[in-house]
Amino acid sequence: MVGAGIVLAKVLAGIAAYEGLIYAGQLQERREVYSRAEAYAKQADKPLLVVGAPKLAFNHGCGDVTMDLSPKWLGSCPHGQVGDIRDIPYPNKHFGASFASHVLEHLATPADCAQALSELDRVSDQVFIVVPRKDSIMAWMSPDHHLWVTPIPEGFLVEQR
Repeated sequence: MVGAGIVLAKVLAGIAAYEGLIYAGQLQERREVYSRAEAYAKQADKPLLVVGAPKLAFNHGCGDVTMDLSPKWLGSCPHGQVGDIRDIPYPNKHFGASFASHVLEHLATPADCAQALSELDRVSDQVFIVVPRKDSIMAWMSPDHHLWVTPIPEGFLVEQR
């Protein structure tokens, strides 16, 4: 019995280490993609839209405008507004860039995701997206993740979970 407990402990430690590497990689990806979006907007001399306020340890900047469904997350962003990614209240190409990090997977259906991507494209010159990786155990365990959104050369593959 003791041997099985040791094996289980080693397996769990391996899983935790693997998830730690994925978490670190996703945090670095969020910051790098945000930096690219920020630079693009600055080069275009237009504002940066951030959809999904920075939360917890996943901090990235707020951009020039931060939009989130929940007002509780907007407190740290000076130009925050409550809004829905599927219906962005700005005119066509108002923003140089839009940035959405770990937002699309929370939408209910692939059609909602398509509408969100269309809206981001409509209001900005360039769209920057970060989504959870399918190989993340934590992403699989999150009950409010309804979609898998996978970058592909043609855009995004969106699958219902």
